[in-house]
Amino acid sequence: MKVGIITYHRAKNLGAMLQSYALQQTVERNIGDCEIIDYRNENMEEAYKVKKINEIKSIKGKLKNILLNKKNTEFEKVRNEFNNNIQKISVEKYNKSNIQKANDIYDLFITGSDQVWNPKLNYNDNNYFLNFVTDNRKKNSYAASFGTNILESKEKEEIKRELKDFNKISVREKEGKEIVEKLTNRNVNLVLDPTLLLNKTQWESIIENKRLEKDKYIFVYTIASTPTIFEFAKNLAKKTNCKLIYFNSSYKKHIGMKNLNKVSPQDFLNYIKN
Repeated sequence: MKVGIITYHRAKNLGAMLQSYALQQTVERNIGDCEIIDYRNENMEEAYKVKKINEIKSIKGKLKNILLNKKNTEFEKVRNEFNNNIQKISVEKYNKSNIQKANDIYDLFITGSDQVWNPKLNYNDNNYFLNFVTDNRKKNSYAASFGTNILESKEKEEIKRELKDFNKISVREKEGKEIVEKLTNRNVNLVLDPTLLLNKTQWESIIENKRLEKDKYIFVYTIASTPTIFEFAKNLAKKTNCKLIYFNSSYKKHIGMKNLNKVSPQDFLNYIKN
């Protein structure tokens, strides 16, 4: 059996990269040959593209681009290295015009995990609802997320239509479970994010067996910059006599801590482990 996963494997986001790897590994161990479908959403590709200064109209946009360009270029390199060397991805590259070809290759499809059903992130691309799959028995989701519990009426109708013929549906949040069950009148499984399906040994298999920092440290990672977290971390670092390291996903730096900008998924795991 050959399984294909459609997800956000090309996002400039460590969590997206790690969840796609974890799901592919779990499916391969438990079901059969599995790979990530190298699907390219045109709008996402454009949003993540490193832009030239003459492509941006506003002065504010030009300034922001200058600040972000180096970081975006470095992260793109990190992502590509991970996808080329660690991830198991299809040789064929797909987009909206040729994704139908995948029907002849895979015996089973999985959409997820991540916010694959968030219309604001997928740019209303229904291929993340496996709209291109011709055999409904092949359509499944694992830990799919809407990223919200507030949907417009039009979005609800579309979701209802897209999910009615799915074989198996699972989501990672209670809100998502409630949305789908209410719209489709069917039972939906609530499951773990795939990053929690791999054990310590499995994660350690892709990281170096050495510390990246000699000193004891506190590692801080946040989705949004939250002042109370930084204040707590600084006080704890002072109390425990530990170095404070912050993985910074923006161009802004925080005083009083080591700011990491270029971190691979493997190094991120190493910092967490130690």
